Amino acid sequence: MSGICLGCLLYSIVVLRVPSTEKIIASMIYYGFSAFASFALMLTFLGFFGKHMNFFNGFVRYAIEASYPFYILHTFPLCLMGYFILPLNMTLIMKFAVISTGAFFGTMLLYETVVRPWNKIRFFFGMKTKI
Repeated sequence: MSGICLGCLLYSIVVLRVPSTEKIIASMIYYGFSAFASFALMLTFLGFFGKHMNFFNGFVRYAIEASYPFYILHTFPLCLMGYFILPLNMTLIMKFAVISTGAFFGTMLLYETVVRPWNKIRFFFGMKTKI
């Protein structure tokens, strides 16, 4: 756990500092270190979740099966919600919340009604057929 805290601290120090644009070599070193810190932080999180989140239950099996079709289907509800919500007079956070929630539930509705129950359509989304 201390490794994750240290990684987050180093990452925030590196990313939040803006270097001088006049010193090209210093900027190259800075951005090189920034890329290395980002990669190290990613590996830290992957290692942590690989060690501590390795369990299976009904929800995990469902999520694994639904992930690729969900990825394919999410663009339509997202664009549809954005088209109708963005012109409205609301705060940016409210628009984000409405679009995100609506797109999630719209994608789930599409997945549950169009893809999951039909074997012929499941094939086109890379899923195994139900017996």
